[in-house]
Amino acid sequence: MAIEVSTFLAAGPTVVVAATTVSGSVTIAPGASTNAISVRVYNDGPNLAFIAIGKGATTASAVNIPLPVGAVEMLGKNANDTFAVVTLTGTANVYFTPGHGN
Repeated sequence: MAIEVSTFLAAGPTVVVAATTVSGSVTIAPGASTNAISVRVYNDGPNLAFIAIGKGATTASAVNIPLPVGAVEMLGKNANDTFAVVTLTGTANVYFTPGHGN
């Protein structure tokens, strides 16, 4: 079975969450990104971050998706998904860009 790989194309504004040891979140709503099915996530460090995806009130913890310093991940997205981010220590700016591709 072949896996199709395509270049990522942004379909809305990038938003940043200044992650701390208290979970923070952002909802990536429709609008410019109505048809976005992916989100490019980048951890601008300097600490490991953890990401949770949900609807409405969403809280991240250390059991969620780890995002190392400097890492870029492509995650699936549904309409109005909330992305929550937390660090175990310190802070990290985590950027979310909705779009298409992987």
